[in-house]
Amino acid sequence: MVIFTVAQDIWSTDKLILFLVFFIPGFISVRVYDLIVPGGRRDFSKELFVVVAYSAINYALLSPLSVLVGGTISPLSWLVVITNPENLHIKGELYYALLLLVVLICPALWPGIFYKLSKWNPISKHIVSPILRPWDYLFSGQATGSRSFWVIVHLNDEEHKKIGGRFGRRSYASSYPHEEQIYLERIYPLTEDGEFEDDPIPSSEGMIIFGRDILAVEFFKGEPKEEKPKPKGWHPFWKRTASTTTESREKKEE
Repeated sequence: MVIFTVAQDIWSTDKLILFLVFFIPGFISVRVYDLIVPGGRRDFSKELFVVVAYSAINYALLSPLSVLVGGTISPLSWLVVITNPENLHIKGELYYALLLLVVLICPALWPGIFYKLSKWNPISKHIVSPILRPWDYLFSGQATGSRSFWVIVHLNDEEHKKIGGRFGRRSYASSYPHEEQIYLERIYPLTEDGEFEDDPIPSSEGMIIFGRDILAVEFFKGEPKEEKPKPKGWHPFWKRTASTTTESREKKEE
């Protein structure tokens, strides 16, 4: 009821600019953050004050820049500069450039900066990770620094079947809050010992596997065979032995 009353008052003509000034930067920050960190859908009717708070923090951090266009170093300096009718008629390029920086560009940069800081070891060991599930952590490339690896998916059916495949640049995994689903761009037959065959299934365009059918997922490093030629003496990473490694070293020394 309080939010509805506030919203009604906001749409009056004399307060519309004030509302936009405090809503747009925070809204941009929230939307960009949701693109970086998987999360549920937001109900902005319930998070209006959160958005306004982010906008206020943005203006406070950038308040020193307002001195360049006649403002003062105070948390509300940009509010005064933007809502002043005289400033709206200034045609100086510096004013419009700073306005663009403060209202649009910096709010879009803050979420990325915060996310990078949250992964920095001196800080990360004292806070909870913003990524909620290991599924999102790994498939986003945060765990291994790469989004390209070999995969063996263990199914939870009665026969406990296994599916081998390549998760590469054209592959995709769903993110929170949606159900776990994975698209593998290449599917490889597996031997009785659980090793990958040399060639993918002919004419296959990959496979989508639903989370409800998955018991576990194994990940392996290695370059995809179909994307680079095999050098002489090359062996698949899952079939390499100590002898083949020794042979390759001896050849290099010669």
